Amino acid sequence: MQEYLTRTRLSEKMDHLGGTVLIMSGSILIFVLLWGMRISALLAGGALGCMLLILRERGRRQRVHRREKLLRARLGGEMKMEQWLLMQPRRAHVEAALLMSLNIERAEDWGAVCWTKNQEKRVVFCAQMHRREQLSVRDIAACQRICLRERVDAGVLCGVGTLSQEAKAQALLPPVIKTVGYERMIALAGAAWPATDEQLVALGKRKHQGQMESVLTHTILSPERDRKYLLYGLLLCLLYLFSGLLAYLLPGCMCLVLMALCRTGRFAAKNRDYL
Repeated sequence: MQEYLTRTRLSEKMDHLGGTVLIMSGSILIFVLLWGMRISALLAGGALGCMLLILRERGRRQRVHRREKLLRARLGGEMKMEQWLLMQPRRAHVEAALLMSLNIERAEDWGAVCWTKNQEKRVVFCAQMHRREQLSVRDIAACQRICLRERVDAGVLCGVGTLSQEAKAQALLPPVIKTVGYERMIALAGAAWPATDEQLVALGKRKHQGQMESVLTHTILSPERDRKYLLYGLLLCLLYLFSGLLAYLLPGCMCLVLMALCRTGRFAAKNRDYL
């Protein structure tokens, strides 16, 4: 559970400050216990503490760099899989086959006929990037029929999900069908096409926009809040009538407008349910 908990900037700064104080005080305490309360002990302890702080900062930078590299590879692989889903099937087969170090003989919409790297086997390569669900015997048999039609030694299905027990048994029959999992394809694609700075910025903007729309539609303009907005708006308008202050009128009118928007959303939701 702890990996899903987010830390605030204040907690990070306090932890960093506490660690710094602990390292410096511990380093000075070691030399004080060895040499006594002397200037040389304080200076040596301070030097040791500074060296440990430098080592801690270098270790932190290395961890950040390693995590950033893993994150870029993961995001780049997922974005490449999305691109393969939207591009032409023939091109997707070619790019995935090249990623698997296969020599392409020809490519079709159903797959690509390839040779292995050492030219020992001739295989049919199919990139099924959308098939993250469990494959059945029918899916394996369809690939085997293609292999028999093209007279190849084996077949390769990449980007697939899990296989049922019957599908695993069917895949062992000649021609043998080998599978490359979806997560494995993400790792290979991420290593070849890591996410760039422009892609990360675009992804952050898309995520931020989606979060803002979700907050606006599900929180602020929730249909269940119309009565509260109506009550607050009427009370603020009454306060304006008694006091004559515009400070009550403006938020009261805003609450009434929000109430109308919530009623509009509820009416649209009822119409969708009716249709």
